[in-house]
Amino acid sequence: ASGTLPEFVGDEANETLRYFTKQENMPRSDWPLVLSGPTGSGKTELAYSIVQPDESPGSAKPVYQSAVEFSRFFKSAVDTDSTRDFRLRYMKAPVVVLDDLHHFSRFPAAQQEMVYILDQLALKGTPVIVTSAQPVQLVDGLMPQLASRLLNGLCVDVKPPGSAARSVIISRLAGIYETKLGPGAVGLLVKRLPVTMPKIRQFFIQFLAQRERPDGTPVMQDELSAYFDHLNSHDQEKLADLIIQSVAREFR
Repeated sequence: ASGTLPEFVGDEANETLRYFTKQENMPRSDWPLVLSGPTGSGKTELAYSIVQPDESPGSAKPVYQSAVEFSRFFKSAVDTDSTRDFRLRYMKAPVVVLDDLHHFSRFPAAQQEMVYILDQLALKGTPVIVTSAQPVQLVDGLMPQLASRLLNGLCVDVKPPGSAARSVIISRLAGIYETKLGPGAVGLLVKRLPVTMPKIRQFFIQFLAQRERPDGTPVMQDELSAYFDHLNSHDQEKLADLIIQSVAREFR
């Protein structure tokens, strides 16, 4: 997506996750791998990057889906009497990633189907990676059968980026938005910006939308300090107007 990073950026806050960034360390017997953490911590990027599927011509394609998409496609398969074709897609996949497990609570029939699919994939040794905003045992409405399959694998917490990771994220986003950051600017932003990737991205959208200096002019530390002081002095109505204008400009 526009304005997002293509890979997970971690630091000491996610030290244990370094293990999974090395292909040779992948736990072949510990599927499914469940990554749980708050929105914006980078779970999805990490899930997509852990297993590198075969990209050669004619190779099977991985399956990347959210829980809502899986549920919608399953309902369509039931309605059209095509559940066999639906299941075959997962059986052929070299890797299956299921995003946003916490949304599964609204779809009990789809959960039951996922139990069946997980059992079949376990027999094949297919890598399965699941992301969730909460640990499996805390997801409301999750069937015990599904929870037990997920807990039978490896469950890892993904924490929001620490200061070192935020420094990297800010620098890379500045490059994506073609913005030069002057001396001390990155350090100030690390201290002042929230810890999640979406909120750091939101800063760039808002800041660049209202910036009056010519494009290409480096963003200096004093300019950023003035910007944050200005935000703090605004009342809620003016801040809401700024957000509306920024979002409208970003999405035209």
